[in-house]
Amino acid sequence: MISKKNFNNKLAQSVFSTPWFSIKEISSLTEKPYYSFCCPDSVVILAQTIEKKLILVRQYRPPQDKHTLELPSGYVEEVESPHESVQRELLEETGYVCEKIMYLGKLYICPSRISNTIHTYCGINARLTKQKCDKEIEIVLVSPETFDEYVLDGTYNESTGIAIYHLSLKNKLILGR
Repeated sequence: MISKKNFNNKLAQSVFSTPWFSIKEISSLTEKPYYSFCCPDSVVILAQTIEKKLILVRQYRPPQDKHTLELPSGYVEEVESPHESVQRELLEETGYVCEKIMYLGKLYICPSRISNTIHTYCGINARLTKQKCDKEIEIVLVSPETFDEYVLDGTYNESTGIAIYHLSLKNKLILGR
């Protein structure tokens, strides 16, 4: 078991850095150095339209070398709150705005190695605006029943989105099933 007393995060130093992420070496008193992947906090939203369809996005992801289905998401800009970021990301990626957006909480994608926080949201009564959105992103509208099928057959396999969907259902924030 890893013990906090064996590590000193205050002495962590960046060993590699890009505009999107960095890798930090965390000093260890008793073990080999420990490495952490660091990136800005991010936001993810499960948005449901007035017609009760869930808004998904399909986009190319180089690490998987394929197009994936995901929920609208993105990094929190330094000048924004997470709530402002999620509104911006939804509009930029899909052209939709929600009548109401509720904060679901924080998730950690891989707390053993990745240091960022994912702020999760559920939005209801989304409506399409005239805002032009990213041409590299395809908007996919599905019913909650279809989303369930996509999860079970592997068409949708992004873990954060699955967690947000279940949190939204459990809290009775979206309609479906």
